[in-house]
Amino acid sequence: MPRPTVYLCGKMAGLSKEEMNEWRDKAADDLVEAGYKVLNPVETDFGTNPSDSEIIHSNDFQIRNSDIILAELDYENVSIGTICEIVEARRQGKPVITWGTAYNIINHPHIKGRITRHCEDLESAVQYIIENYYL
Repeated sequence: MPRPTVYLCGKMAGLSKEEMNEWRDKAADDLVEAGYKVLNPVETDFGTNPSDSEIIHSNDFQIRNSDIILAELDYENVSIGTICEIVEARRQGKPVITWGTAYNIINHPHIKGRITRHCEDLESAVQYIIENYYL
């Protein structure tokens, strides 16, 4: 039986690679240990100067090939790309599990209506996925 795949969605703009991966690495460790596959868009190697279109199409491809989206909403100045990925995931019928404290974003009707489940912290979100999305 194939393992479910989780796409790690979250802010990247203005962050270092280490900052982008801090929560993603922690989530990936726990998810892989529980038997999930993980897609981390930070690890995509486009070489130098990728176009916006390359990045967007790659992210959409990874979302299409995922079963579940785990989205970070912990920055008040949320990434527009994160919001677009949440919308794209829901358009594709994927469950979107979010975590974080950016309530100005989380409680917006256009986001709140697209979130399957919101958790306060990363650990709770990962545990929710493990307990509720398995094959």
